[in-house]
Amino acid sequence: MLSDLMVCPTTRRQGIAQKLVLKCERICVSDFKATELYIRVLEDNDAAMQMYSKLGYEIMDNPDDPPTVKLLHKALSSMQDETTKV
Repeated sequence: MLSDLMVCPTTRRQGIAQKLVLKCERICVSDFKATELYIRVLEDNDAAMQMYSKLGYEIMDNPDDPPTVKLLHKALSSMQDETTKV
């Protein structure tokens, strides 16, 4: 589970969050042999929803979450050969 990713407001829209997520994905694959990753995002966080969608995350149904929270999922199996990249 990826949790509480935030970027300082003065440095947003520079690709920092995307780089952090991609690095996290690589660590999850290389160090923990993870095959999937989940993150919860507030539904009204349009920038985050767009970024995760661009990175291949898909919305999953989760009846345990409040309606304002979306659970996102990404299969990491395609990253197995990319673990040496930064």
